[in-house]
Amino acid sequence: LCVAPGNIGLTAMHVLMFGCPAISHNNFKCQMPEFESIIPGHTGAFFEYDNVEDLARSISQWFISKSGCREEVRKACYKEIDDCWNPHYQLNLIKKVLEMKLVRRIIGKCCHIFHTNVAKFFPERGRVLMLHWVGDEVQDEETEPFRISTEQCREFLQWLKNKKTIRLENWEKEQDFFALTIDDVPENFYHNAYPLLKEAGIPFTLFVNVSLLDKEEFITRKQLVEMSQNGLCTIASHGVSHGEFILLNKDQALQDLQDSRRELEQIIGKSVEMFAYPYGSYYACGYTNKHLAGKVYKYAFGTVACPITKPAFLKKYYLPRINVDVKFLNMLK
Repeated sequence: LCVAPGNIGLTAMHVLMFGCPAISHNNFKCQMPEFESIIPGHTGAFFEYDNVEDLARSISQWFISKSGCREEVRKACYKEIDDCWNPHYQLNLIKKVLEMKLVRRIIGKCCHIFHTNVAKFFPERGRVLMLHWVGDEVQDEETEPFRISTEQCREFLQWLKNKKTIRLENWEKEQDFFALTIDDVPENFYHNAYPLLKEAGIPFTLFVNVSLLDKEEFITRKQLVEMSQNGLCTIASHGVSHGEFILLNKDQALQDLQDSRRELEQIIGKSVEMFAYPYGSYYACGYTNKHLAGKVYKYAFGTVACPITKPAFLKKYYLPRINVDVKFLNMLK
């Protein structure tokens, strides 16, 4: 029996090739892909992450349950490698994933187009606007489309100041409103946009991804606490792992939603009741687990670029938001 207390990675391949089962931890978000070769009760077992007592129990239980079954275990290890961990099988698996990914992207795009167009036929209740990067330095290819300059931000806030701006958490009580949100919360927001928002007196919501806190180019915990104490600011969650929601299974998705809320509440000492999906599109969020956000949060937001309508045709766990980019700003002129 091979025991890998840390991430098992290719070690699983090496030992199973020789007919040897393996034990590793059950924190699959940290594991390498090869952990999937461990089939509990057949090619190995998992113990509770960071629990030495459970590791000892798992080792003992394995030898008790598999006493006299050495040949059976050896054959199961060989079979797992021969059937699932060879170039031919992996190539076919990649092809299937890519085919399904393309289909899901097409379906997601169609849903987005459908909802943005149908919204035009309903009365508007209000618009939730979304900022990302505010600064004068050109960003990389992925981030640049979401950047506006400091001066553009100033002009945008002057325009917004003349509208009915509300705290996002109060949207169900309001009509004909605008609500401003900021995703990821890069450090340039703190230095460039936050002072302008205080000066203009415009309420705003920060959707904070806890894994980005204290990272280079993003706000620190200290800055988060400072802004959370400002009466204009509402803190909301943007998850723990800044990845596509569709890539998480049900348990992982629910864990991410719960962990992000709990950690943010511990940092700021206030209740966190709203969530925004990283990336936020129909494709990135998937179709299976979005409803889980409604079990943890009062409201959750995607990136379907349309107003909230009367009546609302998107669920409270997937409300629309409109990105504020250069194209949006040009439409205001």
